[in-house]
Amino acid sequence: MAEKQSAWKDRFVFEHGGNRYELKKESAWRSAFVLSRDGIGLVGSVRRKGFFNREWIVDVPEELPLEMRVFVVWLVVILWKREDSSAAATASTAGASG
Repeated sequence: MAEKQSAWKDRFVFEHGGNRYELKKESAWRSAFVLSRDGIGLVGSVRRKGFFNREWIVDVPEELPLEMRVFVVWLVVILWKREDSSAAATASTAGASG
């Protein structure tokens, strides 16, 4: 189970194998997401290869079962799509008013 900590932040927390993981956006200006684990810190990341590139670099710990690793990547892709849709809507609104 993943729990979104806030409606305003791209941050999710989930537990597996007695460990607590946190998936969050690396920064407000980058689209990368980082995965950390309590007691260790940063353990992985999911990032785009380039700004306009649809390829990704996925570095998720193998200690997580395959379905959890797929879930993390799926969640990041959904967040990227939401971010892209929001940016497109903002750009079309700005273009219509100008």
